[in-house]
Amino acid sequence: MTSIASIASQDWQTNPTFGDVKYKTLFGSDPQDANAPIAMGYARLEAGQELGLHHHDDAEFYFCTRGSAMMRINDTLSRVEVGMTIYIPGGALHGVYAEEDGFEFLYGFPGQADFSSVNYQFVDEKSGRVA
Repeated sequence: MTSIASIASQDWQTNPTFGDVKYKTLFGSDPQDANAPIAMGYARLEAGQELGLHHHDDAEFYFCTRGSAMMRINDTLSRVEVGMTIYIPGGALHGVYAEEDGFEFLYGFPGQADFSSVNYQFVDEKSGRVA
């Protein structure tokens, strides 16, 4: 069965635990999404905003659609911009810091059909403890 999702038809959501990021869930929140074995969403950060440092057991990808950001994966800091794809191994500590043009990206967890099964662990940057 084919599944189709529209970014435009979804409402922006927020969660203070995640930092400043706004996101839209495309697949992975509805039982009908089981036909698409991938949890996928679209996210936005305005200039200077961040998606806090976190990790989870599942591997993840980002595809940058607008703007640019500094992205930390473990101890590596890289600049990412439109058209770049990033693979984040499961368990890797990562976070995103939007530059002056903001940052938007598609993200997903291949093989994970439900976001509620992704065990996000956010880390306080100062103490290094799970938030």
